Amino acid sequence: MHFEAKVDMSEASGGERDSVPKELASLVPSFDPAVDNVEIWTSKVELLVTTWPQSKLAELATRLILNCKGTAYQKLQLNRKELLVNEPAGIQRLVELVGGTCGQIP
Repeated sequence: MHFEAKVDMSEASGGERDSVPKELASLVPSFDPAVDNVEIWTSKVELLVTTWPQSKLAELATRLILNCKGTAYQKLQLNRKELLVNEPAGIQRLVELVGGTCGQIP
């Protein structure tokens, strides 16, 4: 699946172009492989990436990595150069490394 930012957040953030509103940043889901369902986490990430400012996708990837626990965090940390590319493909790869599949409904 190809991710695209579809909402212009410049209007929603009071005119600041490409800034991430605090409310949006607070919605970044956490993931603990021992507790959380990867399909539900993936669907939350897919929804979030559609509203996240396109030029700030590396920030989203960083927040997603930091909100992971255990082996998921370790795996993402090892691959951070591949994930922090500020492109939708980086977010898609992040989801795949955690074990999710983009574009599927749980």
